[in-house]
Amino acid sequence: MNFKLTSTIARPRQHVYELLANPNDWKQWLPQIVGYEPLAGMAGTPGATARLTFDSAGRTFGFIETIIDRKPPNLLASTYEYETVIYSLFHQLESVSEAETRWICEFSSDVQRGGWLVNWLMSRAVRAGGAKAMAKFKAKAEGRS
Repeated sequence: MNFKLTSTIARPRQHVYELLANPNDWKQWLPQIVGYEPLAGMAGTPGATARLTFDSAGRTFGFIETIIDRKPPNLLASTYEYETVIYSLFHQLESVSEAETRWICEFSSDVQRGGWLVNWLMSRAVRAGGAKAMAKFKAKAEGRS
């Protein structure tokens, strides 16, 4: 499963980057997050890992996040491992103007150990959830939420 979402946000690139990079802010547009626990490495730097816990309709599940790359204010890249699938998120930020940022989010999944069924079952939900989270983030970043 691979897809790309884009959005133009009426805020400077540095502001958008800071919101995306800070896990303490994530609950503002991803309300299903119930926990973020650093595990190893310096938080927010390549190689750092954390446990990200979600609650969806009373079902709790977690991902192991690994920071792949950070290039402020242009790029945030991380992987999220869940059971037999590793999801990769690449957030690219481009200045449209001093006050506007184009956010390009590339999502891919790598199926491990026969996890194709989980990947297939979740594909629509992941894409729809990504688009919904992006819209909520845009509203929050622009001060409309």
